[in-house]
Amino acid sequence: MIFEKNGKKYGYGLSYNDDCVAEENLSFWPNQERATIFQRTQDDYAFGASYTKQSANCKGRLKSNKLLLSLAANETDIKEVAEAFLFFKEDIVVYPGEPNNWLEYSARQLMDSEMKETFLRFIHQFGSDLVDVQPEVEQRVLSDEPVSLIDFLQGKQGVAVQFLLHYKQFSLHLEEESAGIQQLFRFLGPLIDIMRQGKVFICDELESHLHPAIIEEIVKDCNGNKTSLAQMIFTTHDTDLLDLDLSRRDQIWFTELRPDTRSADLYALPELRNVRKDENIRKSYISGKYGALLMVSDSLR
Repeated sequence: MIFEKNGKKYGYGLSYNDDCVAEENLSFWPNQERATIFQRTQDDYAFGASYTKQSANCKGRLKSNKLLLSLAANETDIKEVAEAFLFFKEDIVVYPGEPNNWLEYSARQLMDSEMKETFLRFIHQFGSDLVDVQPEVEQRVLSDEPVSLIDFLQGKQGVAVQFLLHYKQFSLHLEEESAGIQQLFRFLGPLIDIMRQGKVFICDELESHLHPAIIEEIVKDCNGNKTSLAQMIFTTHDTDLLDLDLSRRDQIWFTELRPDTRSADLYALPELRNVRKDENIRKSYISGKYGALLMVSDSLR
């Protein structure tokens, strides 16, 4: 993976099997030339000449199934290692995944007045007359769980998240709204924060429970934001997003399953031949021109 952290360009790669990390390497570009920070093959590793002294703390501590990046971030004061480690720890957000409670993440973001204003401005684009939202995050003892869990959870703290939505004519709690609106609140607060912080957002099936117009607007906003380093990487089954007015050609990738191995081929649109610059990408994809198309059996028709 090639990535940027604090204005520096880094490269990190690894390979592993069931027993160990087979290979691992970290490098960066302090100028036009690529410089090695460390290289590793199983338990044997070496740091670049500039880092030999600082890397001494790692000697004898590396385990075959652990990452050298993690060890070096904890045991050395090498700035470049720390920055690379923090990129993976803090700057990549995966959905679904951590944090498990995205409603809590969203609630905490919407407690910020600037964030709330951005949130309301976004949903007003779709005709919503939402005037205000009051998020509440409460720590409480988990005492109302099923009997079988009471002993296990006794005295442990949980988090209760609530949203009170104020419309022009009435107010109601988020749990009374549709699944689509609930998903929007779960999703949009964190997404706005990711854009503001310049993080990388990785999402499986971006369109899940959200209206196509909202998804289109999210993609537009992400691609049209010239002030943020944020990046969104997502999978989708929504062919309406195959539109060169929304995304560049090099941003569109396809996956095609190999029935014999159950592995997937991943390839980019620019890799394909005979694709015109003004081509209707959606129409060509549905016709099967690019492959990666689900073939429905005649027995299902």
